[in-house]
Amino acid sequence: MSGSPEVRRLSTIIIDGDPGSRDNLRELCKSRTELELIAECSGPEEARDVILSQRPDLAFLAVKIHATTGFQLVRELPESTAPLIVFVSTHDEYALQAFELGAVDYILKPVAQTRFCEAVQRVVSRARAFGPRVIRNREVAARENSSVNVTDRAPRLDGFRRFIIEIGDRVHLVEITDIESIESDRNYVWINTRQTYRVRASLKELEELLPAENFFRANRSMIVNARCITSIERHAHGKYAIHLGGGGVVTTGRWFKGHLPGIILRRQT
Repeated sequence: MSGSPEVRRLSTIIIDGDPGSRDNLRELCKSRTELELIAECSGPEEARDVILSQRPDLAFLAVKIHATTGFQLVRELPESTAPLIVFVSTHDEYALQAFELGAVDYILKPVAQTRFCEAVQRVVSRARAFGPRVIRNREVAARENSSVNVTDRAPRLDGFRRFIIEIGDRVHLVEITDIESIESDRNYVWINTRQTYRVRASLKELEELLPAENFFRANRSMIVNARCITSIERHAHGKYAIHLGGGGVVTTGRWFKGHLPGIILRRQT
C-alpha cells in the first residue's frame, strides 16, 4: 500500500461579509505555515470569480453572506473547482447542514486560536488522505486522484478477516481494522482507509461482514469504525458530529445519544 500524498501549502481564501470576522480569520491564517492566504472576498459573486479563476484548495466560508448563504455558493460551484470548505458562523444550528454538504469543519465566531488550529489539522488530514484538492463529487475524484481505487467487483472476506478487493490485475488485501468508515453511494460504497476504494456493493452487504463489536451504522448512508473516533461534538436539536482520525466528519441524529456509552465502550475494546 502506498503512502499518503504529500501536502504543499494550501492556497486559502476567506469569504465573509463581516470586516471584523475577515480580520480575525486573516490573522489566524497568517499564523499557520500550512496555509497560503491568496484572497479575501466580501460577497458571493466576488468569491465565485476567485474560486473559478484561482482554484484555491481551501475556503473559510461564512454561513451568512449578505442576502445569501455560503451553502448556496457551494451548491452553485462547478464540481471540479470546489475547494475544501470550513464554514464559520455565529450560531451552531447550521452545523448539520454544513457537514451534509461535505464541509471539513464548522467553527463559531469569533474564532479562537485553538479551535482554528483544530480545523486546520482536519483540513491537512483530509488533504493528505485524498490529495490537495478534494472534490465534492467523488466520481470526479476517482478519475482525478490516484489514491482512489475503483472496481465493479464486490469485496469478500478471506480467512484472516481481510477484505479482498480486486482492481484490474491487482488484488488488494484490506485489514478490517484499517477501515475508518464506509459510505453508501447509490449502487456503490466507498471504503475509507489510508487509501479509498469504490466498490460495487450495498452498505447492508458489507455491514453483515463487519464485526458488530467495532462497527456501527452512524446514519442511513454511513458505517463507522468506533475505534477511529477522535471526538464527538453535540450540536443543536440533538444532532452530533463524529470526528474521525483521518479527518472525516460524520453526522448523526438524536438516537445517537442513547447509544453513546456503548459506542465509547466499543472504541476502548
